[in-house]
Amino acid sequence: MIITIGSKVKDGEGNIYTLTEELGHGGFGCVYKAVCDVDKTVYAVKTLLHSFGDEATANSFKNEIKLSSEVSGEHVIHYLYAHNGDEYPELPPYIIMEYADGGTLADQIDKRKKTNNPYSTVELRNLFLQLVDGMKSINKKLVHRDIKPENILICNGICKITDFGLAKVASESTRTMSFKGYGTLKYIAPEAWKSEKNTIQMDIYSMGIVFYELALLDYPYDIASNDVDAYRSAHMFSRIKRTSELKNILGADVASIILAMLEKPIQKRLKSWEEIEGQLGKPSLEVVGDLGNIVSLAIGKKIEADTRKQQQIEEENRKRKEQEDYVNLVRNQFESVIVDFFERFVDEYNNHLAGNDKCRFESDMQDFELMELFSYHLTIPSVTDIKVKCKVILPNSFTRVVDVDRAYGLLDMDDVGYGSYEVAYTPQYKNRNIMGWVEIVNTNGLGFNLWLVQTDEIYGDWYILRNKNNAIYLTQYKPKQEPFAFKIDELDKALRGINATSLYSSNVELFDEQKLMGLVAQLIS
Repeated sequence: MIITIGSKVKDGEGNIYTLTEELGHGGFGCVYKAVCDVDKTVYAVKTLLHSFGDEATANSFKNEIKLSSEVSGEHVIHYLYAHNGDEYPELPPYIIMEYADGGTLADQIDKRKKTNNPYSTVELRNLFLQLVDGMKSINKKLVHRDIKPENILICNGICKITDFGLAKVASESTRTMSFKGYGTLKYIAPEAWKSEKNTIQMDIYSMGIVFYELALLDYPYDIASNDVDAYRSAHMFSRIKRTSELKNILGADVASIILAMLEKPIQKRLKSWEEIEGQLGKPSLEVVGDLGNIVSLAIGKKIEADTRKQQQIEEENRKRKEQEDYVNLVRNQFESVIVDFFERFVDEYNNHLAGNDKCRFESDMQDFELMELFSYHLTIPSVTDIKVKCKVILPNSFTRVVDVDRAYGLLDMDDVGYGSYEVAYTPQYKNRNIMGWVEIVNTNGLGFNLWLVQTDEIYGDWYILRNKNNAIYLTQYKPKQEPFAFKIDELDKALRGINATSLYSSNVELFDEQKLMGLVAQLIS
């Protein structure tokens, strides 16, 4: 049975409650205003998901609803009765709870933001202490896991936390990256993104964001896009913004509490609500006097130093992510063109060969530990082995020595060495960056090279290098057997063979699979 406006539900003693209007709705179901038929007292009734999917999930819900009913305190919503589906089989699961007449904390924050009416320092301390008291009551029984302003109701002028632990009861089949059962994207602790064990510190982190929003009427992270990856990146890697303003509004001591609640490593985050309550209950540093001023200065300096450190970490993470994306871009093109060719060759070979002595094309897994090097080998039994290696050429990953004109006095010779210094650069072909460098060589040392050259599009163009000895120098050194490949660490030699007179020279051609087949045929024959 589906309950809606006009429906009647019962409590454990059989009293009847009539649903009069909808107060809100979401993925869990709906919340209705309800009136007790006996004394006309107003309550709220929350309907929950009717189908659990399996018995284990249903049992989890029943246990959770039992724990939730045991939570009590001045700053939590009182649960009058929780129906798990057993006592009144004709009715779906629902909860009869205390009615909050003042809306949600989210509504209040939004109103103050629109009217540019921030909370005073006194109001903030009072709100913080109310919320800490509520969380102490909740965490005695369970981890909430969905702390947010929408789940904090205003009842007779005070804050009361609701929905404690109920998000967790969603059917296993609904647990997707929308984090149903794990919280709301804006408030999920870093460790929750890694599916670590639920702890009180997850709630402390989420409440730290709520404290920040109350203080600054703003969210602590700049989110580039409203999607899962953006929030995951923010919670796990981004620094807290506007920390100086937080310190100016709250004082360095209280600001440090919020920042400690928002520490990303669990080891550095505050561990209990009692600890937070104790810190909030201390007199402000301004009251302490001159010594308090010095302590406030020191704490402020620490906040600034930690912010700079977090900014550095964020920049390192950004660069690492850029590098990973770049490597994956090159790898994708290597696999979709070069690896795909050899895999098709193997399939055709084995399809037409009688017997079990099959051809194989396999990756060398140990090389994948080196993020920028991908290595495969082709084994044609009784014929040859062919190694196929691809190295990602990261921007500015090469260095070269540049002569210095000392007359200009632009550099300190004591620092850079006499007459020269090193500069980073990216190898280029026709004024375009080389993104990937491939060595293909057989058992006898014969081979050829390929390189991937950046274009105006996201993907690059492959080129084939046919390498040979330079006839001009044949009398001066022992020539290599042709065709040969430059080794994976000899890209600079290949470039010299194109751009200047060298022992070796290379003919560079735009990639064509027919040409590739011809070169591979030479390595097999």
